Amino acid sequence: MGKQYKFLFFLFVINMNLSFSQTTYTSVASGNWNNPTTWSPSGIPTTSDIVNIGNYAITVTADAFCSTLTTNPGSDTFTSRLTVNGSVKLTVSDFIAVPSTNASNNTTYIDGTGVIETNAIYVGDGNLIT
Repeated sequence: MGKQYKFLFFLFVINMNLSFSQTTYTSVASGNWNNPTTWSPSGIPTTSDIVNIGNYAITVTADAFCSTLTTNPGSDTFTSRLTVNGSVKLTVSDFIAVPSTNASNNTTYIDGTGVIETNAIYVGDGNLIT
């Protein structure tokens, strides 16, 4: 009986590690959210993952998820664009951050006819939009 419990405990620990794994995905090209080549590392962000969008245009064409989403400048001049297509929902379980930079020519666009659901949006130096 003891070996069976040890095996079940082992499976429980493995399952917990898989459940709480978190990957940071950074855009490396413009493209669809659900295209693995849009991200580094290659893959598609999931509910527990962190997403950073740099100087690229990302389009959400199917329901998508992540834990946090931040637009990060790739250089002194950048334009980040996140478009959520109609009848599609992007769920960001924690927050969206659009940090300020010293450059005056940085722009972030968040648009589309789809839905973005999140707990908080921070703009600039941590200013919460309510």
